[in-house]
Amino acid sequence: MSLKVWKALLLSSLFLMFGCASNTSPLSNIPMDWFDFGKQQALEGRLKQSEQKLSANDQDGYLTSSLYNDYQLGYMKGKTEYCTQDASILGATGRPYLGICDDVDPSFQEQYDSGQDLFWTISSSD
Repeated sequence: MSLKVWKALLLSSLFLMFGCASNTSPLSNIPMDWFDFGKQQALEGRLKQSEQKLSANDQDGYLTSSLYNDYQLGYMKGKTEYCTQDASILGATGRPYLGICDDVDPSFQEQYDSGQDLFWTISSSD
């Protein structure tokens, strides 16, 4: 198998791991912990989780509607920050983009794709 194919497989695997992995929710009932958790999720480009999904993963039963609201507020703050970055640089560095900015900046995906084209051009020239 060629080096190009190996690189493509490795990058695809990393994309799948990044896209499917989720951080563990806070083990507390402190609003700021849930706010910070939501913000961090967005800063990593992750999709916002529903209250049902977070609740299902909250084995200790900390999550309440109020804490979910804190999570959402944190997520919105992190998303605002994430979506103001240069999308072409995000793509050029080979980091995955899961579409969280599409409703904020319709050109974000296009800029990301331009960066990805550059990333693949550089990667395939090795």
